[in-house]
Amino acid sequence: MKVKFLRIFPILILLAFITPLSYGQYSYKDQDEFKKYRQAVELYQKNNFAQVIPLIDEFLSENNKVYKSEFRNIKVHAELLKAQSTLYNEDPDGEEMLVNFIDKYQPDPQANEALYNLADYYFRSRKYDLAIKYYNRIGPGTLEADQAGEVAFKLGYSHFVKKEFKEAMEAFNTGRNVRGTYYHDLNYYYGMAAYFEGNFDTAIRAWQIAQQEKTYERLIPYYLTQIYFSNGDYQKLITYALPYATQSGIQNQKEINQLIGQSYFELGDYSRAQPYLEEYEANSGTMRAEDFYQLAYVQYKNGEFEKAIPNFQELSNEKTTMGQTAMYYLAESYLQSGNKASARNAFYNVVQYQDNMPLRENALFNYAKLSAELDYDMDAINGFSKFLPTSTYYNQAQEYMAEVLTNTNNYLKSIEILEKIDDLSPGLQKAYQTVTLRQANLNLKEDRLDDALIQFNNSLKYTPSTAGSVKS
Repeated sequence: MKVKFLRIFPILILLAFITPLSYGQYSYKDQDEFKKYRQAVELYQKNNFAQVIPLIDEFLSENNKVYKSEFRNIKVHAELLKAQSTLYNEDPDGEEMLVNFIDKYQPDPQANEALYNLADYYFRSRKYDLAIKYYNRIGPGTLEADQAGEVAFKLGYSHFVKKEFKEAMEAFNTGRNVRGTYYHDLNYYYGMAAYFEGNFDTAIRAWQIAQQEKTYERLIPYYLTQIYFSNGDYQKLITYALPYATQSGIQNQKEINQLIGQSYFELGDYSRAQPYLEEYEANSGTMRAEDFYQLAYVQYKNGEFEKAIPNFQELSNEKTTMGQTAMYYLAESYLQSGNKASARNAFYNVVQYQDNMPLRENALFNYAKLSAELDYDMDAINGFSKFLPTSTYYNQAQEYMAEVLTNTNNYLKSIEILEKIDDLSPGLQKAYQTVTLRQANLNLKEDRLDDALIQFNNSLKYTPSTAGSVKS
């Protein structure tokens, strides 16, 4: 693992390379006494941590001069090199040694730097619990502005990875208003955490800042369109997203275009919705039932029934209100396309759902009507007979049923059906008279006089002079 060297090193290196010109009281022999320290620094910079540890031990044990006050910084730095090398070498006592160093020398700047490096080590190792622990120990005001922004980002990101979005927002917020290296990163992830917390307005404001950075410019349009759609801001979504509909390099462009189409759909602008929804279908491996429904519906509303039919068919196994509605519009699409047989079957499927009684009644009426037109007389009669006097379709159903019953050649079946109805409407009474007379005449032609007499008598059942007595 490549380890970033201590930020404090440039200051210390000046102390290490003591020259007679700068400090006349020190000789070249003094410089030789710091040779192992300089070697340790060079090895540390090359990530040769295992070799740093014994060199520092030798340097501190052999050089009494480092214990003088004027060399304190070098001694502290040497101890820090050893502690951090022990940690980076993954020795078991590395963490404990570095924590002891921090506790020993705080508030010395090198101790604060060590604390930062300890937290950073665990962050880069993806040990986010430990990274959070040590980032939280860094006191406010102990770091430079840009380094403070880095700590805010990495602490927030550690919480973010653990899905602790509230804590992540708090950490990101401490640095996101300071322009620096992590300015756009902080605002991007602050917006992400706010999004997952359901704070959409906060997310929008943060992402608008992050979008100024090229890294995020191509990512954020999709997130913002999602939020505008969730908030029902369909016109705002369209205004914002249209420039990104064809711009190259935009992430999730397909989904952005679908959201544009869905927004037009919600606004009832079906002609503008259709090309976006069709583009999404053409470029998607899979689609949800809702996606098929919206696409089919706009095609239906725009009069493109042949296009709508296969998309409505995709919902034939949906046992939901949406599935029922889709089957109804499928039937209507078949009708508009001149395919009455398929329309009849689709209307029948609508009736099988238990929801939306008004739609079921409408579908049943159309099913019975098409059955009559296509000579499925018994299906037509059974359908029309299901309407109660309270139904808005009752009177029409009675008229159609009377017409079917009188036009059929199976008079006996018609008589049988009519005699099972308790209270015949005037139209069905007339139909009953018609079919009984026709059956009586048929019996006469076949010399079945007794049967003919029975049907002649039945035909008198609903004449004006007898209707009242029959009811009584």
